Amino acid sequence: AESRIEYLMGEVAHRSKNMLSVVQAIARMTARNCDPEEFASRFSARLRALAANQTILVDDKWTNTNMSHLARFQMEPYTTGKGKRVKMSGPDVELNEKAAQSIGMALHELATNAAKYGALSNTGGTIDLSWAFIGPKKKTFWIQWTESGGPAVTPPTRKGFGETVIRQMAASSVSGTVDLNYDPAGVSWSLRAPLE
Repeated sequence: AESRIEYLMGEVAHRSKNMLSVVQAIARMTARNCDPEEFASRFSARLRALAANQTILVDDKWTNTNMSHLARFQMEPYTTGKGKRVKMSGPDVELNEKAAQSIGMALHELATNAAKYGALSNTGGTIDLSWAFIGPKKKTFWIQWTESGGPAVTPPTRKGFGETVIRQMAASSVSGTVDLNYDPAGVSWSLRAPLE
C-alpha cells in the first residue's frame, strides 16, 4: 500500500509539473501576442480549454479519451443555440493524454476564431468537423475542420499563439502534419497523423 501511495504521489507530482509548464507556455505566448487589455480574457479562455481537457481525462481515469467526447466538450461553449450549425461526425477513436490535450486546444482555438471572425460570427455560417481513418489499411488518423457561410476570410496579418497551437502543437504532439487554409469562402484545417 505504501509503495502504491508513493507511486501515485510521484505521478501527481509529474503531471503537476507538466501542467504548470503548459500553463507557463500559454501565459508567455499569449502575453507576447496580444495587448495587455486582451491578455486576461484570452489567457482565461485558454485555461478553460485546458481545464476542459483535464476534466475529460479525469473522467476517463487518465486513460485514453474518445475523440467524439473531446470534440463535443470543446465545442459546447460555441454551439449553445447554434447546434445545427456545427456538424460533428466520425468513428470511435481513442486519443492518448498528449494527443487529447493538443487536439482539444486546437479545437478551442479554431472555435474561438470562428466565433470572432468566421462561420459562427454571423447567423448563417456552418462548421463541419469530421474525423476518419484513411489511407492504405486505414493506418492514418485524419481530422477535418471546414467553415462555410461566414464572412469573407482574410489571412491574419500576424501569427499569434492560436496559430502556433493550431499548426505546430497539434501536429508535433501526434507526429502528424497540419494543413491550414484561409480560403475566402471559409477557413479549413486538417490534421493527419499515424494511427498509433
